[in-house]
Amino acid sequence: MSTSKAAGFDRRYIYILLFILVSIPLLYPLGLPIPISTHTEGVWDATTALPAGSIVVSSFDFGPSTIPENRPQAKAHLFLCRELGLKVIALAFWPGGGPIGDSVLSEVYGEGYQNVCSRQRSWHANVRRQPYGRKGHRPLWNIRGRLAADARTRRRIRPWSLG
Repeated sequence: MSTSKAAGFDRRYIYILLFILVSIPLLYPLGLPIPISTHTEGVWDATTALPAGSIVVSSFDFGPSTIPENRPQAKAHLFLCRELGLKVIALAFWPGGGPIGDSVLSEVYGEGYQNVCSRQRSWHANVRRQPYGRKGHRPLWNIRGRLAADARTRRRIRPWSLG
């Protein structure tokens, strides 16, 4: 088909064909089985084996780009924990995970959960920036702002030279 024939072709026919092709599997599903993985069965078995009142740690270490995949999984697991009477400790080490976890907890538990964060901000803001020595080495300064012992000994050692 040349470009002049394609330019004269009405687009409505393409959209009608596309509509028919998309609607066939919706009206007549194929009935393919959805297998349950061994990891999913392991999490289910481990969670249901816990007695009521046990503590479960749930992590929200995912960002906004993976919400369509990970949020329903986290919501289902929290719902299972609520139904079994388990206590949940939610963690989020990614900056975007905190608000996602907060919204999932509010959907599952309503007002029946406690948010122990004093401020809604990333935990990265609380990490103190420390100067580093050579690449891959431990920091030169410790938490109290003093020169670390390994940095003192490192100053006495001269780097190897070839000449």
